[in-house]
Amino acid sequence: MMRGLLVFVGVMLLATGPANAKYVLYRCALDLDIMADYPAGGETVTVRVQGQTFQLPRTISGSGAKYSDGKTTLWEHQGVATFETPGASLTDCKLNEESK
Repeated sequence: MMRGLLVFVGVMLLATGPANAKYVLYRCALDLDIMADYPAGGETVTVRVQGQTFQLPRTISGSGAKYSDGKTTLWEHQGVATFETPGASLTDCKLNEESK
């Protein structure tokens, strides 16, 4: 009985996700949105743009936070994001204040 309870509690803790996860929305020109999920630890970001999902690792940045897999990049600095993929670029995307 106790083992079953411990397994249940462990599964529930995993399902709730990290306590420090941060979900934010950036609004770009033409009302395009970038949804970014920054899990606790900050080593990766999951980005959703126009029905596509990208998992990007953190990389070196002189300023701000930069995530890139070498082809696709999300760079955020002081509430403004740039998202680049081969053939497309969204710039000057502003942090939606409601998603802070």
